[in-house]
Amino acid sequence: MRYAVLLCGSLWWAPGAFAARAPLGQAPVPAWVVSVPAPAAPAASAGQATGGVQYLLSDTQVRVDGGDRVTYRHMVSKALDTNGVESIANLEFGFDPTYQTLTLHTIDVHRGDRTISKLRTAHVRILQRETDMEQLVFDGRRTASVVLDDVRAGDVVEYAYSLRGTNPVFGGRQFGGFDMQWSVPVARVHARLLWPRQRTLHLRPSNGAPAPTVHDDSTHRDHRWDTVAVAGLKVESNAPGWHDPYRHVQWSEFGDWAAVVDWALPLYRLPATPGPKVRAEIDRIAASHAEPAERLLAALRFVQREVRYLGVEAGVGSHAPNAPEVVLGRRFGDCKDKTQLTLALLRGLGIEASPALVNTSNGRGIERRQASPGAFNHVLVQARLDGKTYWLDPTRALQQGDLAHVVQSDHGVALVVAPGSQGLVPMAGDAAKLQQRDTRAVIDSRAGYDQPVLFTVTTVASGATAERIRGALQADGRESLQQEYVNYYARFYRGIERTAPLGVDDNPAANRITVTEHYRIKDFWQPSGAGQRVEAAVESPEVFDMLRRPNDLVRQSPLGLSHPTALTNVTEVMLPGSPQGKDGRVAVDDPAFRFERLKEWQGATVRLTDRYTSLADHVAAGDVGRYADNLQKAREGMNYSLFHDPADRAAAAAPAAPAPAADPRPVAGEPHWLPAVAITLALMGCAVGAWRLFGWDPAPGVRADRAGAARGLGGWLILLPIGLLGAIVHVVKAMWETWPAATLPRWHEITVAGSPDYHPLWAAVVTGSLVLNIVSLSGAVLVLVLYFGKRSSLPRVFTGFAVLGIAVAITDHVVASAIPAAAAQLPAGAVATLVRQVIVSMLWIAYFARSTRVANTFVQRRQPAPPADVGDTMPMPARV
Repeated sequence: MRYAVLLCGSLWWAPGAFAARAPLGQAPVPAWVVSVPAPAAPAASAGQATGGVQYLLSDTQVRVDGGDRVTYRHMVSKALDTNGVESIANLEFGFDPTYQTLTLHTIDVHRGDRTISKLRTAHVRILQRETDMEQLVFDGRRTASVVLDDVRAGDVVEYAYSLRGTNPVFGGRQFGGFDMQWSVPVARVHARLLWPRQRTLHLRPSNGAPAPTVHDDSTHRDHRWDTVAVAGLKVESNAPGWHDPYRHVQWSEFGDWAAVVDWALPLYRLPATPGPKVRAEIDRIAASHAEPAERLLAALRFVQREVRYLGVEAGVGSHAPNAPEVVLGRRFGDCKDKTQLTLALLRGLGIEASPALVNTSNGRGIERRQASPGAFNHVLVQARLDGKTYWLDPTRALQQGDLAHVVQSDHGVALVVAPGSQGLVPMAGDAAKLQQRDTRAVIDSRAGYDQPVLFTVTTVASGATAERIRGALQADGRESLQQEYVNYYARFYRGIERTAPLGVDDNPAANRITVTEHYRIKDFWQPSGAGQRVEAAVESPEVFDMLRRPNDLVRQSPLGLSHPTALTNVTEVMLPGSPQGKDGRVAVDDPAFRFERLKEWQGATVRLTDRYTSLADHVAAGDVGRYADNLQKAREGMNYSLFHDPADRAAAAAPAAPAPAADPRPVAGEPHWLPAVAITLALMGCAVGAWRLFGWDPAPGVRADRAGAARGLGGWLILLPIGLLGAIVHVVKAMWETWPAATLPRWHEITVAGSPDYHPLWAAVVTGSLVLNIVSLSGAVLVLVLYFGKRSSLPRVFTGFAVLGIAVAITDHVVASAIPAAAAQLPAGAVATLVRQVIVSMLWIAYFARSTRVANTFVQRRQPAPPADVGDTMPMPARV
C-alpha cells in the first residue's frame, strides 16, 4: 500500500475539508501554550533581511507528559519584495503519520492594520515526498503543503501549528533540542520546555546559548529561553562536518552514552538460534573457508554483494532493524538490516562482533552533544579477531583485499552496542581513510620539437582510492572512465587524444589497482616570443589540484581538508638532442601539508618528482591566510617550462617564477606573444588615430557672438584638465598592476586550463585591458592637447572619448563579475561607483553639447581660415 501511495502522488484537500480521522486537523492554540508576540517589523536594513524576508519570530514550545510529546511552533515573517513573497506564501509542515498528528492553529496575513485569516481558505494538500529516495531510503513522512493566495510585498505572514506524538522505538524516553541561531537574522527567538517534575532532565547549551529561566507548577518544570535581535551566522564553504558554531540547546532523558547503549541493546538482540536461511549461509561459509579471517571477509562480502541497499524506515523502522532471516529472505535492507545480518553470520561463525552507532556527517563532533539516540545516523559492525579490532561497513560496495588491506570505516568515534559499553570510542583512525596514489607520467618528445609527443600515465592506487576506482569501473564502465580521464588531462594539455584503450590491472588481495593511459599531445610545444622559439609547460595535475587556493580566505570557520592524503607524481620528459639543465629541489612545509619537488637531469631526460602529504584535516580560520600563502609557494615551485630555440642549437630548461596575483609591482620577464602583439598594434593604431584626430579641423560652432557671452578656459572648464590628469594617473596605475599578468610565468597560471587561477576569459581580459588602457591614455593626452590649444575639434573629440570611457567601464565591470577571482577583488560599492562614473560622463557630454562657453572658446583651427572672397564687396574701379 505504501508504494501505491507513492505512485499515486498526493492527496488533495479542498479548502476547509479536514477529515477528523486524518493525521491533519484544525484547532485553537492549546491552553498550555504561552502567547509570545512578534516584535514590530522595523525598517529593514541590509543586515536584517535575507532573500527578501525579514524573520520576526521563531517560537518553539514543547510539552512532555508520560510517553507523549507535543511540539508547538509559531513563526512570523515579513515579505520585503517578490522574492520574499515566494518564500513566505508557500508553507510546508512535515510529519510521520505512523505516530504523529499535525494540527494547524492559525495562518494569518497582516497587511497594515488589517489581519486576514487564511486558515480556512488556504489550499492544503498532503504530499508523500521521499526526500531521500535517490539514496534508496523511504521513511513514509508526509508533508502538508499550504499555498496562500493574495500575499503581497510588505505583508507579514504568521502561522502556528502543533505536532503530537513520539516514535515508539524510543520506549517513551524523550530527547530533542532548540535551535537558537541560524544563518539568517531573527528579531526574536523564544523556546520553552515543559518537563514532568518527577523525571530527570539533562540540558546542554552550546556555543554561548543562554541559560533558561526556570519555575515550577504542580506537575511540570517550565524552562524558557528568550533572546532578541539574533544575528545571522554564515558558515563558509568547505568547513569540516564536525564544525557547528550555531547556538543551540540540547535536552535529553538519556544521561550518558551508557544509557543509549541500554536502549539499543534490545533492538539488536539476535535470535537464540539462526533461522534456516541464515544457518545455511553460515554453514556454506564455514565449509568454504577454514581460517577465521577468511570467514570474516566472506560474511562481509556476502552481505555487500547479495543484499542490496534499500531502506524502509517509517515509524519504528527508523531505528529498529529487521530480523536477519527476513533480511536474507528479501535480499534488501538498510544499514541496520545489513549490519544485523552480518552480525548473525559472524557470531554463527564464532567471531565476536557488535553493532556500532556513528554519525557520518558530524563525525567526532558528536562528542560535544548531549547523549541521545538522535546523535547517530548510521550503524556498522565492530568485529574483534586475534586481539585486533576491525570496523566494517556492510553497506559499502563489494570490498577487496585480505584482512590486512581491506578498507575499514572511520567516522571519528563510535558507540559500540555491547554489554558494558560506557561511551564513545575512537575508530580505525587515519590509516583507514588514507587516499594514496602513485603516478608515473612519461612524455616522449624524442621525435622532435615540431612533432606531437606521446604521453603515458600509469597510476597505482591502493586502499580507499583503489576502491573508488574499482567502483567507478563497475558503475560506469571502462569507456566512461577513459573519457573522464581524457577530459581531465585536457584541462592541462591542449590537443590531447587517446591512442590506446585504458589498461586496468587489479590485485584484489592487496587491494591495489593499476591504471595505464596512453595519449598523444599535438600541441605540447607552443610558440614563444619571436623567431622559432618554442616552450612547453610540464604539469603534475593531481598534485596541482591539491594545491588549489581556497575560495574564502577571510573566514570565521575552519577550512576542511582532504586528509589523510599521500600523492607521489613522477613526470619524465624525454627530449631530442642533448639538452642540458640543472638539478634542483623545492620544499614547502606547512602545519597542514608537506610538499616537495625534485628535479633531476639524466642525459636527455628530465625527471620531476612531486610529493604531497596532508598533515591535518582542517586549518583554523585564523591560519587560512598562512595556508594559502604556502600553497602559492608550492604552486610556484611546481611551475616548470621547457624552452627550445633552434638558433641556440640546444634546449634549455628553467623553472618559471610566476608573480603573485595580488602583487602590483611589475615582474621582470618576457611578455607572452599575444599581449605583446596586441600592445604593439594598439600603440601603432593609437599613434595613427591621434595624429589624424589632431589634424582634424572642423569649423567651430559659435552659439553667441553677443557682447558679454561666456568664453575662455573658465567656469566648469577649469575642472576638465584636473579630471583628465587624474584619469591619466589612474590608467598608468592600472597598466602597472595588469602588466605582470602578461608576462610568461603569470600568463600560464591564468590562461592554461587546470592552472590554479585559470579562467577562459583571462586571456581576453588581460589583453583587452592593456589595449583599452593604451587607447584611454592616448585619448586623454590628445584631449589635453586640444583643450589647451582651444581647438575647434575638442567638443566632438571629447564626446567620443567620454562615450568610449562609459563603454569601457561597463564592459570591465561585467567581465570582471564573470570571473570569480576578479569578482572577489571588486571593492564594495563597485556598482555605485560605476553608476556615478556614467552619470558624471553624461553630464560632461551634455555640458559640451549645450554650453555657450564651450562653443565660444574652442574655435581655434590648425590652419588659419582663408580670407573671404571680397570680389563682390569691393567697388570696382571706373573704366577709363
